[in-house]
Amino acid sequence: MTEGRSARGLSLATARRGTAWALTRRRAWAVEVSLVVVVAVLARLPWLLLVHLDPSWDSLIYMGSAKLITEGHGYVISGHPTAFFPVGWPAFLAGYFLIAGSSFAAVKALNVVLWSITVVLVCALGRRLGGKTVGLVAGLLVAVAPTLVILPLQAFSEGLFIPLLLTVCLLLSSRRETLPLRVVALAGAILGLAVLVRSTATLVPVVLSLWLLFRRPRRESWRAALVLVASSCLVVSPWLVRNEIVMHTFALSTNGGCTLWIGNHPHATGNFGGGRWNLDSVASEVKQDRVLTEDSISFAVHHRSEWIALIPHKFKYLMHWSSWPLRIRRAVTAIRPDRGSYSPPGATNGFSGRGISSIGRWAELLCSPHRGDGGRRPF
Repeated sequence: MTEGRSARGLSLATARRGTAWALTRRRAWAVEVSLVVVVAVLARLPWLLLVHLDPSWDSLIYMGSAKLITEGHGYVISGHPTAFFPVGWPAFLAGYFLIAGSSFAAVKALNVVLWSITVVLVCALGRRLGGKTVGLVAGLLVAVAPTLVILPLQAFSEGLFIPLLLTVCLLLSSRRETLPLRVVALAGAILGLAVLVRSTATLVPVVLSLWLLFRRPRRESWRAALVLVASSCLVVSPWLVRNEIVMHTFALSTNGGCTLWIGNHPHATGNFGGGRWNLDSVASEVKQDRVLTEDSISFAVHHRSEWIALIPHKFKYLMHWSSWPLRIRRAVTAIRPDRGSYSPPGATNGFSGRGISSIGRWAELLCSPHRGDGGRRPF
């Protein structure tokens, strides 16, 4: 009897110590999260309060498209359906506008929340992969990184894309030997949403599925890889079907050709410098994407030495910190309203067509409810 009581007492004491240890760990995690969030907010708050910019460039297009979605016009540019930018971020903003209004101040507040979530996810992922110190340092670095600190000044899609991608990494980096298929399916669905936000992640489901194949046991890894790809495709496929029906292209977005051309043409410098976006109609938008993609690939194939020589310059400009978001207002005012296309200042001649005459005219057309489709409602 005495031995039984002693055993029960020992078990109870062990359970209490385990509970106390778990509570201690949770409190330490709460302190870390609070620290990185406070640092992230304090690093961004002065910029948001002291630097007053209007929505410009991609930010202007995202907000204008989101407003048109909330008004029931569909995803359109200049009165016609579009797929130039992926729909994820404008659709997310449209839902947010229904709740908080469509002011630029509301977008900036949303950015602060999204980047606070981002630093928490970075901290969690670093903690899982490298321990407590790695997680805390990683979270603080992202919280104060100069380039990331000023991004909330505009409505850029990175604010949503990065936390979605980090969530996928957290779900798939579990220390379990076998990942539950429901967790993999959730990760795939979130990854599909990330692809809809930024099409640069199009090949990520394939890369992550290959990574899953190296996990053990092999039979479960095959299942996980297939579930990840299938769930991602299930989320993306409705948008691909829409583009095939409305845009007559099975592409996720039609800006891939423009993006490729920026760094793959005879006058490329490795820095950002595009031409003009020809978005006058569905046909011109799709044709522009196809022609510029072909021209870019042709340049890389037939001018290999020039293409290879551009790689160090591209890397330099990729890693170089720039204050260009702070100079956006000056850049916008430098665009002449009498030009025949929407073109960044200093851009080289490249994309053909009339396009949009100026940023002001772009906004006017973008936010106009009038459509050039004979009154049909855009898909």
